[in-house]
Amino acid sequence: MSDKNKYTIRKLSPYFCAEIRGIDLNGPLDDEMVKAIQSDLEAHEVLVFLEQDLTSEDLMRLGRYFGPLTVHPFAENSEKNPELIVFDYKDGNPPVLTDRWHSDETYKLCPPMATMLYSRIVPEIGGDTCFSSMTTAYDFLSTKTQDFIRGLEAVHDFASYKYLFPDTEKGRQLLQRKELEYPPIAHPVVRIHPSTTSVKIAKSMYYQIRDKLRTYMTSICCMK
Repeated sequence: MSDKNKYTIRKLSPYFCAEIRGIDLNGPLDDEMVKAIQSDLEAHEVLVFLEQDLTSEDLMRLGRYFGPLTVHPFAENSEKNPELIVFDYKDGNPPVLTDRWHSDETYKLCPPMATMLYSRIVPEIGGDTCFSSMTTAYDFLSTKTQDFIRGLEAVHDFASYKYLFPDTEKGRQLLQRKELEYPPIAHPVVRIHPSTTSVKIAKSMYYQIRDKLRTYMTSICCMK
């Protein structure tokens, strides 16, 4: 455990994820603190901030320190703050699309660099949010497999959300508009982080991997 820039950070696993204590995210952060958090996020990939009592405004202000906020076009967005998604899972409303390995909004040309989660109600048992390190997943691949997937592209789309559009004239028209707004987009299967130069696999639910002559259907998952 080490102290850094007025907060304490502790690794939660050998490969990724760290816990941060001693920082209050309710108020503004200075540039030095933002840079420290950014550095730790790049180093550990997942950060857990404990003992926080945040409002919606606090959460959005925190996010804007690291870039512009996005609005998910298919989620249950907050009416007041559409940049926020409200998850209210319970009996009769189980998780559908979130209860599987995925990265957020990969059907966009520029997906968000990170996602923030803030839990207001946490069940005593279950309800876990699991994360995986695709950097570690890549490191554990054989050299032959690493060489094979380098240079491949994955074609992403929002097919998993199409069930939201009813089979009516209005629903079909809305779906067509969304298909024009978010056409299938190709992303590299293997990415190199611009700051840390670490290599990771781009993760999503389902996608096509394109080579020069052949198209492969695949789904890459990494267990926690």
